[in-house]
Amino acid sequence: MIGAGHAGLNAVKAVRKTTDRWVLINGGPLGTTCARIGCMPSKVAIHLADTYKTRDRLSRFGVSGGEGLALDERGVPAHDPQTLQVGRLPIYLAGDADGRIANLQRAAEQGRIAGHNATHRKALRYRHRTPMSIIFSEPNIAFVGSRFAELDQDKTVVATQRFGPVGRALIMGQNRGLLRVYAAHKNGRLLGAEMVGPRCEHLAHLLAWAVESRMTVSQALDMPFYHPVIEEALQDALLELRGQIERAKDDKRRFVWFRSPAPQG
Repeated sequence: MIGAGHAGLNAVKAVRKTTDRWVLINGGPLGTTCARIGCMPSKVAIHLADTYKTRDRLSRFGVSGGEGLALDERGVPAHDPQTLQVGRLPIYLAGDADGRIANLQRAAEQGRIAGHNATHRKALRYRHRTPMSIIFSEPNIAFVGSRFAELDQDKTVVATQRFGPVGRALIMGQNRGLLRVYAAHKNGRLLGAEMVGPRCEHLAHLLAWAVESRMTVSQALDMPFYHPVIEEALQDALLELRGQIERAKDDKRRFVWFRSPAPQG
């Protein structure tokens, strides 16, 4: 394994279950991208500059080969995004090695899959999870699942909840912000949310579970909500969504009831 970040370390764990014939190669201290260079914007900029500079000097270190690999538009070896295998070679890309956004959870899962696939004939396949992004500012800014601009607005119901009247937010003196939750008009399935407010990192995580499990608004409201917690803002938003969906069904029934009968032939 090349690289001892979260993906590499999880690949080691997977490989060790099958064989002790492995080696881990790393150009510095062991540890995750997040812990060492990824959790501050300045660290990311410095790391990218160092990586680019090192790449230009690779030939001086005697590193060559790979010229026959098919590369994508970003210069990353073409590979199967599910099995993570590079062509038909016994090489697997995991974590931020594929040039995409670094994500610890994604790296850990891909590392386990890459380690397993490198030592087994039957391959495991990586499946993309519900997207979630959090800015750890004060207040938090987050989105989960589908964003409003990505949705068909004619098929989507939207609930908007302010944090102003939320009891827990009032107690903390942080009752400013906005939560918007989206659901499918037809079946009430939760699609995503965008928010800015107190403790939104936790709301986003809860909603990621709900979206990933294809939970409906009614199923989410069957879950327990306690007082006083920030999650009461989510409960109010879900109640608003349910009300919109039920009113739309009532309007449809009234339309069918009052519709003029078809003319007789």
